[in-house]
Amino acid sequence: MKRILLIIALFIIAKLSGAQEVIWNTSNYQKGIYKTYAEFITNKPSLDYDAFEIQDKKASCGLTSFKTLDVKRFKIKNKEAKKIEGIVGFSDGTHVYINPAALNGLISKTNFYTVEFYQQFAFIEFIKTTTIRNGSYTSNSNDAAKGVFNLNNEKFLN
Repeated sequence: MKRILLIIALFIIAKLSGAQEVIWNTSNYQKGIYKTYAEFITNKPSLDYDAFEIQDKKASCGLTSFKTLDVKRFKIKNKEAKKIEGIVGFSDGTHVYINPAALNGLISKTNFYTVEFYQQFAFIEFIKTTTIRNGSYTSNSNDAAKGVFNLNNEKFLN
């Protein structure tokens, strides 16, 4: 009985002390733009969602480019995107979208992919670009990939 009371007390103290809620423990996503990883993890976007136009697009991938993935893109000019710098992701209030290559900065063709949360893990299907070099010849290959991101330690598991 003492153990149960201690667990309940610790739970209440954690809630009252302002322990930050993490995004994977909620289904009420705050509508907005996450500029930093910390904003994303704590579900506290710093930019207004309605200040941007976000488009539904299809991005092709694969050897023949017949396969497509649904992506979201900001309708923005590259000059404006550079002023904003990076965007980790955003939420429309119902779903969360992230860019696995957020550290590369934001451009008009930056793809954002739907995230599915499973405890502290984020599952995403995305387009992975591989550069192939053969002597002086260089080409890029865009392939569909699936990955799991551990949000606790920021490690990507393939």
